[in-house]
Amino acid sequence: MSNCLVAQSGGPTAVINASLAGVIRANQLNPVYDRVFGGIHGIEGVLDGSLYDLTDLSGRDIDILKQTPSSALGTCRYKLKRGDDKDYKRLVEVMDEHDIDAMFYIGGNDSMDTVNKLAAYFAQHNNDVSVIGIPKTIDNDLEGTDHAPGFGSAARYIATIVRELARDSEVYGKPNITIVETMGRDAGWLGAASALAREKNEEA
Repeated sequence: MSNCLVAQSGGPTAVINASLAGVIRANQLNPVYDRVFGGIHGIEGVLDGSLYDLTDLSGRDIDILKQTPSSALGTCRYKLKRGDDKDYKRLVEVMDEHDIDAMFYIGGNDSMDTVNKLAAYFAQHNNDVSVIGIPKTIDNDLEGTDHAPGFGSAARYIATIVRELARDSEVYGKPNITIVETMGRDAGWLGAASALAREKNEEA
């Protein structure tokens, strides 16, 4: 058998570690790979050869990992450049060195762009490494997904905050305006989620 690599990228969410835990636990239950390596700080760490063996993580540690917010392996916002083979060749070196023939990359838009670039490079160079994207984004804007892990918890948070802000502002007894800025890149799903906790149309 061979080994696999898993890494996290982009902004952390409350559930990004649950996806990581899923990769590790799935291979423990159905060992497809001998070793599961974690890339420290995303693709940037992989380029530096910073890998950590996650294969034998205990069941207790996996349960804790599932409920731990932020990115346990660390993250990055490093972008691979098309037409510049230096990074790609270095990744092949690292993967060959560790007998890796599959890579799981957890993240949002930029991370899925990295997955796309790597898959295209490997296909172009007759390399059999499989690159699998695991969606994670509070923006909920990944093509082909109904809702991405990370969005639900962020949507609930925004809906709760807006409802509590509305309660605070109502005590003044006159019309007032409160501006709430949400994240979401070019998508408006989190902004729309601010209305989810409304019970009546006249509420904030």
